[in-house]
Amino acid sequence: IAGVLSAYDDLIENSRRRIGLLEQAARLLYREWFVHCRFPDHETATIVDGLPEGWSTQLLADLCVEGGGIQTGPFGSQLHQSDYTDIGVPVVMPKDMKDNKVDCDGIARIPESLADKLGRHRMLPGDTVYGRRGDIGRRAFIGKRQTGFFCGTGCLRIRPDPEKINARYLF
Repeated sequence: IAGVLSAYDDLIENSRRRIGLLEQAARLLYREWFVHCRFPDHETATIVDGLPEGWSTQLLADLCVEGGGIQTGPFGSQLHQSDYTDIGVPVVMPKDMKDNKVDCDGIARIPESLADKLGRHRMLPGDTVYGRRGDIGRRAFIGKRQTGFFCGTGCLRIRPDPEKINARYLF
C-alpha cells in the first residue's frame, strides 16, 4: 500500500511541476506578445497609433454585459455578520480565492432566501471574482460548480459579454 501511495504522490508532484511550467510558459508568451509586441509576424505588421493594425484598446466596461457587468459585493448595510449560517449559499470572500479558484474549505454561507433577495450578487459560469481589498491580486474563475455562489463583501465580480470576448481569455 505504501508503495502504491508513494507512486501516486510522485505522479501528483510531477503534475504540479508540469502545471507550474505551463503557467510560466503562458506568462512568458503573454509578455512576449503583448508587452514586447513580438507576436507572430510582428516584423511585417503595420503599427497604427501604437498598436498592430486590427488591434484595439477597449474599456473593461465595454466588454462586459450591460447593466451590472461589473459589480461589487454587497455592502455591510445589505449583509450583516448575523446573516451568516452553517448551511446555504457559499459566499466567496478574498480569503476563499486560492490558485485562481474558489476554495470552499471554511467558506461562509448565507440562507438561500437572502441570496435570492440580493440576487445581483449571485455569480454565473464565466464570471471572474476579484478581491478588492487586502491582497487585490486574488481572483477566481467561476465555473459550472460555482453557479449561484454569492459574491461577498470585499469582492468585485466581472461578467463579460460572450458576444464581445471569451470569458477565459479575459480572465
